[in-house]
Amino acid sequence: MRLNVSRVVPFRKCFQKDLRDDSQDRVACLITDDVWHFSQAVGDELKIPRIMLRCTGISSISAFSALATMASSGLICNSSEEAEGIKLAEARHTIPIPILVIGPFHNSISRLNKQRPKSVIYVSLGSIASIDEAKFLEIAWGLANSEQPFLWVVRPGSICGSDWFEHLPSTFLEMINGRDHIVKRAPQQEVLAHWAIGGFWTHFGWNSTLESICEGVPIIYMPSFGDQKVNRRYVRNFWRVGLQLEYKLESGETERAIIKLLADPEGEDIRDRAVRL
Repeated sequence: MRLNVSRVVPFRKCFQKDLRDDSQDRVACLITDDVWHFSQAVGDELKIPRIMLRCTGISSISAFSALATMASSGLICNSSEEAEGIKLAEARHTIPIPILVIGPFHNSISRLNKQRPKSVIYVSLGSIASIDEAKFLEIAWGLANSEQPFLWVVRPGSICGSDWFEHLPSTFLEMINGRDHIVKRAPQQEVLAHWAIGGFWTHFGWNSTLESICEGVPIIYMPSFGDQKVNRRYVRNFWRVGLQLEYKLESGETERAIIKLLADPEGEDIRDRAVRL
């Protein structure tokens, strides 16, 4: 939760500057992700109501209800009355603040529309596996040092001892300087079909493997359990459309793999085979 401590002062200064700017419309409320607890205190101090934004569905909200009873003025969820009507009614009965559903929403595709063709590495390591903080940071620095734009799905709770990506140091966020797009989830098939995606870094589950192959997207694979190591044999020995992260997860290795897959002439054969397959 270091970001909830380190971001308080710069966020307050920036927000106060916006409030003093007479050329802008009056700020009616502050909408922030639910994990950014520090924004509540800043909103209270400046007498601006805060509404929490939660990108998960209503069904996962029960464990969150205690947090939602805090000083927040409302909760926005990525869902709809049609999709989760019963759960929404239950949540509105137990959580004493207004709940607004405006989903489904994704800005991942709009961000991809601004990138060059085949330039973005899409990173998603599945819906079950978790990693420790050290491996998470190695992935992060590999992405940053590759200097390639990326779309990175970091599932809440997938980093041991962390709610989301608060372990990322401020130096990382400064280094990537807008090249990043870190989300809690993304419409994977739509993402892989997008012309800006040049590679897919995956845990190597079968569904992800098929979706990537069907869209002609080459793969960086990091198998961990189940059928993933069997799937690796198809991609490495039969289809030959991917690169495996060998041995230990290390930022230098991940940087080299990303560059080779997306930009290096050495990876051209892999990219061509993925398209033909």
